[in-house]
Amino acid sequence: MVVKFRKTFFLVGAILISINIWSQGIEDTLLSPKNIKLSSNSNIELITEIDHLYRNWYCIDNKNLIIDSLINSNNEQLITDYLLIIKSYYLFENSFSKDAQAILGAISTDNYEEIQTYLMGRLYFQQKDYARAVIEFLKADKLLLINKNYYGLINVKSQLIQVLSAIQNYNEANKYYLEGLMICEKIRYDKGLIILYRAFGKTFKDSNPNNSKEFLSKGWNLAKEKGSELAQVKSAVGYLKFLIRNKSYEEFVDVYNYIKINCSENCMYLDRSVIETFYAHKMAIENKI
Repeated sequence: MVVKFRKTFFLVGAILISINIWSQGIEDTLLSPKNIKLSSNSNIELITEIDHLYRNWYCIDNKNLIIDSLINSNNEQLITDYLLIIKSYYLFENSFSKDAQAILGAISTDNYEEIQTYLMGRLYFQQKDYARAVIEFLKADKLLLINKNYYGLINVKSQLIQVLSAIQNYNEANKYYLEGLMICEKIRYDKGLIILYRAFGKTFKDSNPNNSKEFLSKGWNLAKEKGSELAQVKSAVGYLKFLIRNKSYEEFVDVYNYIKINCSENCMYLDRSVIETFYAHKMAIENKI
């Protein structure tokens, strides 16, 4: 079975033709094969295959087929549970939130409780059930702190910033932003700073555009300097949305041209298409179409 999976991965990895991206994207601090603690070495090769799926998540088409193939192999329960979590993530990013919620609710093990609660928070947030989203994120925050998973804490705090801002609880949003900053400084986590700047910048998009621009531009500039292509594209999406909303067209063109020149298209398809849509919208406004 493992050989079959390798062939599948090789074929899919070679195609690299399309990708579906969730609003924040898969994060290596929570949803990652390194979180799997095996009781034996019997599934090491399978873990390698899962790791390939994870590392190439943004460049693999037909992910659901691959995940199901892996689930149907003979696994330790830890791996099966982990794969079910990945499947729920896939369903969520493709707007099958009820199916994703059903899978997460059916997993009985508490081995991945912090991931489950984090994803449940994301599901409730997407459904605009803000009260439940806050409850789940606070649970995840507590679990991650107990387990000293400081990298994962940044993801949860960025979500708390956004959901609390959505219900206009700006003081609490600011609290989690400052907590996140302290963690990033402590562990020297530039990726975390990019995530926090992006989340906090959205907080002020209506109430204080100047503050919004300050933090979105910080995230964008840090992503350019130290972030991956994915971080650059995701930071660009939020910043470009702000710039077009505030008719800052000259700066918009600078950011757009950077992405166009420096970032590949095949592994960030949906976010790249959003950027192209923004550009088309800008041109329509300028030409009064």
